[in-house]
Amino acid sequence: MKSKVTNELWVVQSNEMASAQAVEKVKKTLLSLSLTDRRLMAMLIAKVDPFMQESEFPLMQVSVTEFQQLNGLESGGFRAFSALKDSVWTLMGTVIQFPDANNPKAQNMAQILTRGQYIEGEGYISVQLHPDLKPMLCDLKRDFFKYRLETLGRLHSVYALRLYEFLKSKENLDAKMIRLTVPELRVVLAIPEGKLKLFGDVRTRALQPAIDGVCKSTDLHCEAHLERGGRGGKVKAVVLRWSPQKAKAAKSCKAPKVGFKSLDAAGQAALWRWVCERYPRADRDPEIVGWIGVPPTLRDDLWQEWRDSLQPNLGL
Repeated sequence: MKSKVTNELWVVQSNEMASAQAVEKVKKTLLSLSLTDRRLMAMLIAKVDPFMQESEFPLMQVSVTEFQQLNGLESGGFRAFSALKDSVWTLMGTVIQFPDANNPKAQNMAQILTRGQYIEGEGYISVQLHPDLKPMLCDLKRDFFKYRLETLGRLHSVYALRLYEFLKSKENLDAKMIRLTVPELRVVLAIPEGKLKLFGDVRTRALQPAIDGVCKSTDLHCEAHLERGGRGGKVKAVVLRWSPQKAKAAKSCKAPKVGFKSLDAAGQAALWRWVCERYPRADRDPEIVGWIGVPPTLRDDLWQEWRDSLQPNLGL
């Protein structure tokens, strides 16, 4: 599947997918996923054809360029590729648990990814989603939600991302209001057990930053009201109210004013020597191979990295 600009992609998934629980005994769980991992997961979901008829998902390509765009990485192709590869490894080791669509008593457990593949120098990684996720991603008739993938690039915390997906999954509620107990709120925000034990910490370090992020960067406005009771006015529940608002304008990704093509033959040769010295995997005879097989976008990434980190005084 060819890469698309992130602002052209929509993340469409069932409500069950948003509330799927991690399997506690598996080392890698949804609660441990970083913001970068969750953005990659959303990117893969956005690439799914919701009307596919095949029983298994095809291999999908994720390029370093689109990964950089979604995560706000300005330069450094090899660093971005390493981060992308790490996120793929994480998703391959993550198992989720979700209700079976045909048997209300059954719970399914599945890895997010079943396969990953990368080719040195190609600038992308191919991955495959687990086929058991298909009922939550394809041919959805009801109980699903969607949002623009680029929205996640403007959310800068896992808590904000989780809150946003939760609210989008509840958009069918007429009242646009939901009451959550404190334990339920912790699940919604994906706060791991043992972290932020006091509600004051949950409020100041997770809930309020999440609300601020959603209000500032998405098409929803959200407020939280606390329900107190008992001795000392202990917080018993949180009531979330939300409403649609005008979507924030997407920030375009600025392309470098100059890049690899701005270098003359001597400059390209000098850059290639630096690449071979710094990255042993690229070590080869430049007179024979040179830049063959290195994608143009990766060439610009290398040029930027070389200029910024090693050659600050060349005036390039």
